[in-house]
Amino acid sequence: MNGGKAFGCFCGDTLVGYATLEGNVFGQKEKYVLLDQLFVSNEYRNKGIGRTLFALCEKQAVSFEAEKIYLCAGSSENTIAFYRKLGCKAAAEIDQKLFEEDPRDIQLEFELNNISVSRTSLLI
Repeated sequence: MNGGKAFGCFCGDTLVGYATLEGNVFGQKEKYVLLDQLFVSNEYRNKGIGRTLFALCEKQAVSFEAEKIYLCAGSSENTIAFYRKLGCKAAAEIDQKLFEEDPRDIQLEFELNNISVSRTSLLI
């Protein structure tokens, strides 16, 4: 993960959500860091877990001196709607390697000038 960071959300001993953020900043014009994965189990969705995990990644990305989070979102309407609701938009600069890995993914970015969620923990 190149010095990245992983975050998990547990219900008791069960992992119900996680996010991973790569540690290397990339881009020719933009200063991106890759949100590699964000997943929440179906039965735990719509409880703020995804937003909280994303917020933890935001704070970590700032500490990596990135200006934006880059993500390759699956083409599911729910996934895209979730990221759009958080403030993600079409990436200004497309990373060709990531695009070629799965051309069906939607390339998005999130600008880090405003940390959107201050909550850093969530109890279920």
